[in-house]
Amino acid sequence: MTEGTITVTADAIAHGGEAICRNEGLVVFVPGLLPGETAAVRITSAKKSFARAEIVELVSASPERRPIVCPAAAAGAGCCDLAYTTSAHARALKTEILRDQLRRLGGFSAAEWEPVLDDVGVRDIGPSAHPGEQDEMQRWRTVARWHSDSSGRIGVRRAGSHRVVTEDRCSQVVPEIAAAVELIESAGAPKDAEIVIAAGIDGDVAVQWRRTEKPGSPRRGGTRGRAQRRRARSATAAWKALDGRGGLPTAVGRALEHELMPPWIWHLEASAFWQAHRSALVAYADVVRESAAALVRGGREELRVWDLYGGVGALGSAALDAATFAGGRARVTAVETAAPAVIAGRDTARRIGADLDIVSSDVRSWLEGSADVMPDLVITDPPRAGLGADVIGELSRSNPGTIVHIGCDIASFARDLGLFADAGFGVERIQGIDAFPGTHHLEAVAVLSGRS
Repeated sequence: MTEGTITVTADAIAHGGEAICRNEGLVVFVPGLLPGETAAVRITSAKKSFARAEIVELVSASPERRPIVCPAAAAGAGCCDLAYTTSAHARALKTEILRDQLRRLGGFSAAEWEPVLDDVGVRDIGPSAHPGEQDEMQRWRTVARWHSDSSGRIGVRRAGSHRVVTEDRCSQVVPEIAAAVELIESAGAPKDAEIVIAAGIDGDVAVQWRRTEKPGSPRRGGTRGRAQRRRARSATAAWKALDGRGGLPTAVGRALEHELMPPWIWHLEASAFWQAHRSALVAYADVVRESAAALVRGGREELRVWDLYGGVGALGSAALDAATFAGGRARVTAVETAAPAVIAGRDTARRIGADLDIVSSDVRSWLEGSADVMPDLVITDPPRAGLGADVIGELSRSNPGTIVHIGCDIASFARDLGLFADAGFGVERIQGIDAFPGTHHLEAVAVLSGRS
């Protein structure tokens, strides 16, 4: 079977972006197919209950198909894996994926949940980060991770491979990053490296890099994992001569400015976490602002706000401003483990004089010590693993009035929403956020009411 070619028709798109097909009772996952399309495919791997395959020939195409807009993806890179359809159709596909995850992993399959699921959609968060760009799938990414090969050429890895596609560039990145890639490569990029390039609001570009190991290479420092965890090293010394060349204002190796809205501006190094799409933070902040303002208008003049996994406290700052604009006030506590974010957040809060305290702690430990406090608004923006039962259990004991829950992985997001519902919280609103246009990746936000 692994040597043969079969003909399949795609039924739907799976959470990972592959098309779900069936052949004689076997589920076959095929990347690059749209629902309704038929293709001759070659099986690349087979398990007992499913197989994976690659397209040999497209037999019938969907009217929603279009040429791939990303040159790197067209050459086989794993970057823009849904860029072969329109943005509107991609959001429709992501909406169905989100609803499916909510039913299967969140347990929202009963008839009583259908009105909630019917209202679920995926929000277009606006044009690309580069003014004047017409296609929202292009030039939206302001933080990008690249890889260099053994000759120092920079590119994006092929889908499911460590091989780097260097001949064509990914079209996701803003022009400042694209120009920086060319300058770094021409000046002599480090070989076999991971390179992080980030663009700030002022057009500056910061670069950090670290060595990567090829599969099967000798392990250094005891284990490959230990080598991979070495801290990113600043490229200031190697690339300092790039500053300002070619009209590019490059701040190699220093902190960049990131902004929500004045006066909230933070300074972070390139490898520190920040939303890749410049409009994503605004989309989440809008939901937080609406929730905070509604609480004030409902009679809570002073809000106690927790911003968990809060980074620099950006979403907490949105709640603080919204409460003030609505005629109330707020006291915000953000909880974060990453030292660069804690430092940057504290510096900005101190400069502004805001009532925003950033605690350096893991969330579960901090919640265990805050069980006797009942917050009005809790914002949760965990990493891909989600919150999990333990953290949700601690939150339940605090019984917050409103929770704004953000998920960067919709599988763990759906699971967590199910746990919240089981704990008695009301699910008021669920919305997908198209924070990664042209890819299968999807984020989501939900507004929950306190336990009944």
